[in-house]
Amino acid sequence: MPRFHSAKLLSRRQWSDDLCSITLDKILDFAPGQFVNLAAARGSTAAFRPYSLASAPGENCEFLITRVEGGALSPSLFELKVGDELGLETTPEGLFQLRFVPAVPEMWFLSTGSGLGPFVSMIRDPATWEKFERIIMVHGVRQHEQLAYLSSDFDAVPRGALTWIPVLSRERNPIFLNGRIPALIESGSLEKTAGISFEEKRCHIMICGNPEMIKDTTAVLKAKGLRKHRQRKPGHWSTEKYW
Repeated sequence: MPRFHSAKLLSRRQWSDDLCSITLDKILDFAPGQFVNLAAARGSTAAFRPYSLASAPGENCEFLITRVEGGALSPSLFELKVGDELGLETTPEGLFQLRFVPAVPEMWFLSTGSGLGPFVSMIRDPATWEKFERIIMVHGVRQHEQLAYLSSDFDAVPRGALTWIPVLSRERNPIFLNGRIPALIESGSLEKTAGISFEEKRCHIMICGNPEMIKDTTAVLKAKGLRKHRQRKPGHWSTEKYW
């Protein structure tokens, strides 16, 4: 069982009924893309689950959390009030990091739901912008109320370097792209909106979130001639599944 330390809730931003960001009073030494376990008391047992850090290195720990009905932990996290305590594992883990991907001009971040979290951490880190000229952030949710974060949350971003593309899968909205991320890649709509294409010599794609989205997206990327990135055999896409 992971070793937990007590942490206090400093603030919470409620994006929707089932999506929020929480900030704790602890600062950890971690690399963007890594995760730690959080724990909260439930009766006589302690439930814990892994969550990716959404904060920049050197800042108070922040996490983007989806409420899972009947879940072992997330409903308890949504009930926390400022000043309440919870358990925080202080040893970050995970290899979903930018240091393990090629240095290319263009980076694509494809996410659904709280899978946006690790990419928020990466975007907030000034070191990210020393490695990539441009980042295209794609965030897929069901409805626009579930979108998270604002341009003002990213002070470290050089002007014009970040393209943010919200995608709604269950709402028709003329302001945003509509549909699933894999289908938008297959049709070319995503590349058209971003203004760049998935050129194998110029880009890398990191994918995080719903396993079904990841499975379908990687199938489309394979059909385009792109391959999974491995340390011994460099490729074009890396993944992190949530649940």
